[in-house]
Parts: sequence; structure tokens; C-alpha cells
Amino acid sequence: MGSPDVIVKDPVTRETESPYDLVTCACGYAYVSTPPGLKRVPSKSVKPFIPKTAMPPAEAPQVASAAWRRRKRQTFSF
Repeated sequence: MGSPDVIVKDPVTRETESPYDLVTCACGYAYVSTPPGLKRVPSKSVKPFIPKTAMPPAEAPQVASAAWRRRKRQTFSF
């Protein structure tokens, strides 16, 4: 397994940069692998990169069935 991808927010320009490979993270700083070389950034500027999927969330059927049960219980309770 390779190193995890992270998104870096540049502390100077405050712009989000594309996902990079995380090399290490310690003592409040993270080292990320960029095309020019390693870059040291504050760890608070580093977030995990989670790619968005095209599939709908899995909770939708469960939420619908829970709402149906809630309405059923309100209607038929004695």
C-alpha cells in the first residue's frame, strides 16, 4: 500500500492544492511529496483526500424505511 493522498492548503495564499503523497507527519508539521521535491507544511493545513464517488449514499434506503416505520407507529398506535 502506498502513502495516503492529502490535500494541502497553502498557508501563504490560502489556496487548496491538488492531492499529494504524505511522507511523514510529526511535531506539528507534515512533509508532502510535490513535483519539485519535499514540502514542509503545518499539519493543520493538511487534510485527507477522499475522492467523491458517483454512486448515491447507502443511507437513502435505510432512511426511507425508518421514516415509514415512524409514520406507521404514529398511525397505528393505541
